[in-house]
Amino acid sequence: MGQAPNTSSAPPSKLVSTAYWALLFVLVPFVLASAVVWLLTPRNGAATVGAMAWLRTMVREQPLPVGIALFLVFEMTLWALRERLPLADRALPPLRTDVPKELREPLERAALLVAEGDSILAKNAKAIEKRVSAAELVAVRSSLDALEAAIGRVPFDAKGFELALATADTEVRLHLGTWRRSERRRSLRSLALALGGALVVRAFVLGVFTIPTGSMIPTLRIGDHIVVNKLAYGLGVPATGLRVASRLPPRRGEVIVFTDPAHPDRQLIKRVVAIPGDDLHFSGGRPFLNGWQVPACNVGSYNYDDPFDHRNHSGEVMVEFLDDEAYLAFLDATMAMTGYQGPYAAGVDEVWVMGDNRNGSIDSRAWQSGWGGGVPYANIVGRASYVWLGTGEPRDWSRVFAPVTGLPPGKGPFGSLPPAMQSLTAGIEGCLAQRPPREHTTPPPGRPM
Repeated sequence: MGQAPNTSSAPPSKLVSTAYWALLFVLVPFVLASAVVWLLTPRNGAATVGAMAWLRTMVREQPLPVGIALFLVFEMTLWALRERLPLADRALPPLRTDVPKELREPLERAALLVAEGDSILAKNAKAIEKRVSAAELVAVRSSLDALEAAIGRVPFDAKGFELALATADTEVRLHLGTWRRSERRRSLRSLALALGGALVVRAFVLGVFTIPTGSMIPTLRIGDHIVVNKLAYGLGVPATGLRVASRLPPRRGEVIVFTDPAHPDRQLIKRVVAIPGDDLHFSGGRPFLNGWQVPACNVGSYNYDDPFDHRNHSGEVMVEFLDDEAYLAFLDATMAMTGYQGPYAAGVDEVWVMGDNRNGSIDSRAWQSGWGGGVPYANIVGRASYVWLGTGEPRDWSRVFAPVTGLPPGKGPFGSLPPAMQSLTAGIEGCLAQRPPREHTTPPPGRPM
């Protein structure tokens, strides 16, 4: 037996190695892919024109599959460059002292070639015997054995190793090429599978929705990209309106994405305020369910600039408490609705919805020429989960990964709230500290259905 190969340094610590792989092959590709999607997504109201119009349109309409494809491209690029990345010498297994550093990648490639050749010979023995001559088969096996010996030879013979690698690579390519998947084919296959998986995930599990207007301010801002949980209410069967293991209706106070009943070609996002059997009316933008007013607490003033009407909107923000949910509602003083709206009645298999921007939302109150209307169960796409990216102007990192539901205000891990929202924090915390008990946030029973 030969002498065991020496190493140039101690093996990398498990902590350093794990951090290296997680950072460079998970976090960095994710950040780069997200940044590219962010940069390519058209800004609010911007027309997609010019040479890049088709790409920007595709990114806007299919951000999740594009993001996954970009993630894989960046990951494969980093993997190809792994030997030259920062801290690679501290995270990768150390080389033997008698192996030049520049041969690390050829050594890895050689080990993979031996393993691939042995696997092909074992799995396709009968087919290979019919199409490859005995002499050629002996040459292939001999070259693989010689390469395996060269990999472990002590002391390491660089020239002999390079010759063995070139010989084995040639023999395998010439005689086993029919059964050998090239690196390019493997990469394309992985990319195709990932894209196919992304499309399946997008169709059945998760969706991405972009907030087009200010109807959900202050909970959601114009330009926010949100992730939609399509399994929240059961597994939907596309184009049928059917659900497997249905968990409908949504709970009052939840934010849902749905197909507009009047315009099937577009989707909307609103908050559920009434479920089947509820009677509903509004006064001054405040909801009343079955004759009971939803309790609320005033937290202070808020204003925002609307990029569409180029106006500054100001008004009061309230925390409303409905069933188990607590959320923010904005009463715009520049578009005040002081009158009575209703009465409305939520029918079978439908929910009534409204925007958190009470005076700036076209919702159940305004549908059907002002008579009001609900969202049929079949139109519900899923429940809004969290903000994926914030592409509003100016760019706001505090929106990234901000939850849509839960205690307001939803804020992500990458920064504080926007300046206009920071002034509300103390008022919101004070209201939540005085949150009414559950029996005082539950409306009376509605009509039997």
